[in-house]
Amino acid sequence: VASTPHTVRYYLRGNPYAPVVYTDQLGLTKEKLIQINSTNHNQPLPLQIQVGPMSLARWQFNAHMEESMRLQKQFGASEKDIDDLRHMLTETEPVLLIVTMLVSLVHILLDVLAFKSDVSFWNNAKTTQGLSIKTLSTDLFSQIIVTAYLYEQNASLLILAPSLIGVVIQVWKVQRAYKIGGSEGTDELDSTATRAMYLVLAPLVLGYAFYSLVYEKHTGFYGWGIGSLASCVYALGFIMMTPQIFINYKLKSVAHLPWKFFIYKALNTFIDDLFAFIIKMPTMHRLSVFRDDIVFFIYLYQRYIYPVDYSRKHEMADADAEEDADDDQASSSAESKKTR
Repeated sequence: VASTPHTVRYYLRGNPYAPVVYTDQLGLTKEKLIQINSTNHNQPLPLQIQVGPMSLARWQFNAHMEESMRLQKQFGASEKDIDDLRHMLTETEPVLLIVTMLVSLVHILLDVLAFKSDVSFWNNAKTTQGLSIKTLSTDLFSQIIVTAYLYEQNASLLILAPSLIGVVIQVWKVQRAYKIGGSEGTDELDSTATRAMYLVLAPLVLGYAFYSLVYEKHTGFYGWGIGSLASCVYALGFIMMTPQIFINYKLKSVAHLPWKFFIYKALNTFIDDLFAFIIKMPTMHRLSVFRDDIVFFIYLYQRYIYPVDYSRKHEMADADAEEDADDDQASSSAESKKTR
């Protein structure tokens, strides 16, 4: 007994030689429970009991995960998050589960790098030449709607937390962009594209909202409003990138875009494609993951047909700014080494 792992020693207390009966409830999620009331208490219920031996390794794993879930509840994890974890551990193939855990770590790393790169880009930006400020504002509104929808749908914390962080960073980006001020040529293109986008979006949003109110079920007017707006954001999110794509087309350039941020986000989008089949999430959010792939490939195509032309002022300035930022980072690291 002394050599037995502490996670299973609890079940051996008392008589250590008696057969141990362990009830495996790791995969028991709420959706598998059946409420017994006056309408079904006299009816036969689908009850199946399986009895069989269990290896020490599996026993230790189950006991360890149950203990981990109890600790998560103490630190404020909701029943929905615990249920999602139980579903992922028991309903996913072992190989795919291991790959998912490893990819989750990579996903977190890429999220941190993407946020860091985005903040660094806007913190060092001296001009908004070639960037659509109105798209930033529209994207902020869209992220707020999506976050409210995910919260209303009780989405997993793994999905909700990055969305909340994204809203905070987007608020800072918008105020930073308006503080820098717009560029005359870019603002004109931005206004033209945004006006055309709203002319397309307005009837679609109003039409779907009316259809949803008449033909779909909702918990209330708040649920109807958030659900309708979120559905339009998910389905028509591609149209919201039209102003930036239009500006790139008119300027015949993509040098002004934060490409490091785009690369990190694109890699995370491909990882989200994997998560879409594993993690429980609203259907519309699952579909939006694949929509983001299309947007990224359009940017890549524009990058291919509009290579950086160093003879143009704004592209030369962008390249110099990026080099200066790298030089400042290198010099700061060198100074820190000297100080040590």
